[in-house]
Amino acid sequence: MAKPTDIVWVAKWESAAHGGSAEDDFPAPTQIESEEDGIAAAGIYGAEAGKDGEDRIVCLYREGDEWFFEDTNYSGENRKSLADLASGSGMTPAQHRALDQLVHEIADSSYLEVTRTAGKVSAITYWTDSGKTIKIREVVITRDGNGKVSQTVETQYDAAGAPITGEILTTTITRSGGKVENMTMVRS
Repeated sequence: MAKPTDIVWVAKWESAAHGGSAEDDFPAPTQIESEEDGIAAAGIYGAEAGKDGEDRIVCLYREGDEWFFEDTNYSGENRKSLADLASGSGMTPAQHRALDQLVHEIADSSYLEVTRTAGKVSAITYWTDSGKTIKIREVVITRDGNGKVSQTVETQYDAAGAPITGEILTTTITRSGGKVENMTMVRS
């Protein structure tokens, strides 16, 4: 769809059932032409599909000569302007660093615990401190009958110490003649 070519004003229609005034109820005006009409408004609230569209969570609005976007992640001082989005600046290094994702190395002040089973490493766990207050990441190692690593499951935890969906990586190792032939990684 191209940029709207016409500016149209939507007739105000209030409904007493939705908090408006009963005296403003009237039949809907002429249909808006979706291919050419642009609506003049102070802002637009994005309705969630299948919902009644009355929440005020996602919004696009204008202040002076700028458009601003707000939602649950970006509001108030964290809101984004169209200029912010167009600049390609994205996240700040501090915002990026704070993401709890497997693709990031552990670069936090932390405590590393090595667990052994029958003398072989069976888990490596990163904690926020030596008191093991909150898990940051854990790698659980499974071995075959010959004691060789056959699988690892690496789990990233959020700031509260709960596993993050989509941030668990299972690596299955296939051997041939006792040597690693390939590894299959599945993120879940």
